[in-house]
Amino acid sequence: MLKNRANELIAREVDKYDQKVFLEALHNCIAHQDYFAGKRIAIVEKIDKLIFINAGIFYDGRAEDYILEIKSVATKYRNKALVDAMRELGMIDKLGSGVKSIYEAQRKKYFPLPTYFYNSEFDETNLEIYGKEIDKKFTEILINKGDMDFYKTIMLDKIQKNRGNEVDENDARKLHKEKLIEGRRPNYILSIKVAEMLGREAEHTEKKGFCDDEISNFIIKHLSNFQNGQTRKQINDLVWKYLPGILNEEQKARKINNILSKLNKRNIIKNYGSDRVPSWKLVVI
Repeated sequence: MLKNRANELIAREVDKYDQKVFLEALHNCIAHQDYFAGKRIAIVEKIDKLIFINAGIFYDGRAEDYILEIKSVATKYRNKALVDAMRELGMIDKLGSGVKSIYEAQRKKYFPLPTYFYNSEFDETNLEIYGKEIDKKFTEILINKGDMDFYKTIMLDKIQKNRGNEVDENDARKLHKEKLIEGRRPNYILSIKVAEMLGREAEHTEKKGFCDDEISNFIIKHLSNFQNGQTRKQINDLVWKYLPGILNEEQKARKINNILSKLNKRNIIKNYGSDRVPSWKLVVI
């Protein structure tokens, strides 16, 4: 693919996936696989990323510890003899440097940072490596041009990927304090401050959505216009686009349930139909 890097006039061709990054990720899976689980190492190719999967939790610390050099080298190994053999064969350049080299390679290509996460349901570590940009302006501003340190960039990168559940609560509090993010765990969104830096104001408003009181007023106004009653589907159609874009469909439906329930308890609206075929109307006093 062709990329035009910052301050360059000539586009250059960049491989979708760097061979060294691919091999480093694969060798890490081989070295740290929990072989007692009896599972295979898997590599899944999506349209925009590769997913490397190996059995077992990330064995010593967190990925960020090696990127930020909190840990320069692992202090324990799941498969020490295998790691030593791979190092002798040149499959591992330097113990503890593999994770950081993957992050640095992606950073230099202006691609989103890799994402490590633990799948507790299957006891597997997943590494996602992106082969395309999510937002070039985000990467350029926050990594190359901004004054934010690498760790904050990693946390914000996770949030822009809608992975707020992977951000530590203490880190989230710090980002809140610096007005870099908004919202509650796990549905954090980038703040107005960051949205303005990136020119993504409209996306910010869409992700944040309207507050419960504003949604309630929409419903009340709508029912005052259509006094014969509205079904749940009709109410969903009315307010769905105003709900926070970061919520999935189940969360949006639950949010509408809560709003209708509150209005019902306040004796403002009432279901004059049945649970199966509701007919919501304003309460006539």
